[in-house]
Amino acid sequence: MITRGCRAAFYGTSARNANCVHNLGYNALEELRSGQPLSAASQMIHDHGLVSVLRGLHDDLDRAVAEAYGWPADLPAEDILFRLVELNAARAAEERSGLIRWLRPEFQSLTATQAGLGVEIEEEDLRPAAAVRLPWPPSLPERVRLVRDFLLQTPAPVPPATVARNFISARSPEVSAILEALMALGRAKKVESAYWV
Repeated sequence: MITRGCRAAFYGTSARNANCVHNLGYNALEELRSGQPLSAASQMIHDHGLVSVLRGLHDDLDRAVAEAYGWPADLPAEDILFRLVELNAARAAEERSGLIRWLRPEFQSLTATQAGLGVEIEEEDLRPAAAVRLPWPPSLPERVRLVRDFLLQTPAPVPPATVARNFISARSPEVSAILEALMALGRAKKVESAYWV
């Protein structure tokens, strides 16, 4: 049902209610996408607001984004969200291990001037802060606790070598043994050759 304020906005008599028209257009678009018959109000918005054009533009954008990610264009919203969360976790893990994927590497300058202020930024200020490596404890219980804590803070599965690199003097075989023990105890999970909690 269209409220009186939204009806006035639709017919141009109230500029402050222009947001109503926007919302009504998207409501009509949702009805159209769901396949249900349009209500009288939505039909009016559809006819006057060219909702079909809006739908076509959104569909084109959705297909272009899916193609950019290399995904099928007809993925359900839940699958898209799941894939984006996985991708974000993988990128975060890569960045923690030192791999940065610049979107446009040619524009990533290690020296720069702050726009408009003429303040020069030193090269060392532009580099990401190095990850703090913790010392590898002498006792096995402390090592297990440290590896478990590391996994709890890591959003994506990581291989033993990555875990070992985050600790001073940790060796990959020792870390692998701890990860396998955590997995056997049900305190970690393994995906291929990577571990997570």
